[in-house]
Amino acid sequence: MSPQLDQVRTPPPRPRTSIQPSFQLLRQMTPSFQSTCGMIESEAWGNTLQEGLLRCWRRRVHRSLMQYLGTSYGIRWKDDPSAELDIELGRDCIRKAGDADWWEWRGGSTLFYWSWPPYLKTLVTQGHHSWLLGELPRFLRPQHTEKDQAICSKVRSKLENVLRKGCTSKGAVTSLTSYFAVPKGTDDIWLVYDASPSG
Repeated sequence: MSPQLDQVRTPPPRPRTSIQPSFQLLRQMTPSFQSTCGMIESEAWGNTLQEGLLRCWRRRVHRSLMQYLGTSYGIRWKDDPSAELDIELGRDCIRKAGDADWWEWRGGSTLFYWSWPPYLKTLVTQGHHSWLLGELPRFLRPQHTEKDQAICSKVRSKLENVLRKGCTSKGAVTSLTSYFAVPKGTDDIWLVYDASPSG
């Protein structure tokens, strides 16, 4: 072989160093540090996974709504007057999906109506028609105040949560409902709504 070719010969590969997997390194740690490290790492990894899955789910909800509007009203669905109700309801669905976290519908929950069969769309979006015999009673008696201040504070918190989730709307009130608190464990309450006085 010529000296010139010998000078450009590829050098021999460097020996590979053995790298221990992370689980083997964890085994060498002290039990207390190993436990603490595992808890922190698991919690951070779990939170990251939850946020990633939530983002994917929100994108899927938004994409499915856009597909429904495009299929139902065409590419110019934004300019179609007949699509106003669907756009309004869809906007509310997107908002509530955006407010939700992994465990709770923090902005309130609703039905993704476009995923339901077409023959149920009216029922899902406009509710069930109620048949009445006679006129509904008018109940305007104010709600009684809780005597226990601790329970009163919890009731206020529950009612604020209802308002924050958009479960009520402004308008004329013709009749009222009532509610009462029942124990939920040792330090919380359930708020039970009673609509029977108003029919």
